[in-house]
Amino acid sequence: IMPSLVGSEMCIETGSYADRSSADSQRAKLAILGVSSKVVESQNGDKTIYRVQSNTMQQEAAVKLQKNLQDHNINSLIRSTK
Repeated sequence: IMPSLVGSEMCIETGSYADRSSADSQRAKLAILGVSSKVVESQNGDKTIYRVQSNTMQQEAAVKLQKNLQDHNINSLIRSTK
């Protein structure tokens, strides 16, 4: 755990996709595991990127969730929501 982020709000990002259907598919996999998530659209130059992110949580919960996802072979990264 990074000391500078203790008490910070985090989210877990489980993928970044070029098309909405792939993002929705990843979101469905998370739902089966009981993980609430959303698809966030962002622009990268002239392309739209669809990121699958969990709801915000404290860092300790994010680390625990990331471990659970790893146990189910789902790669993820923890992002600060600040």
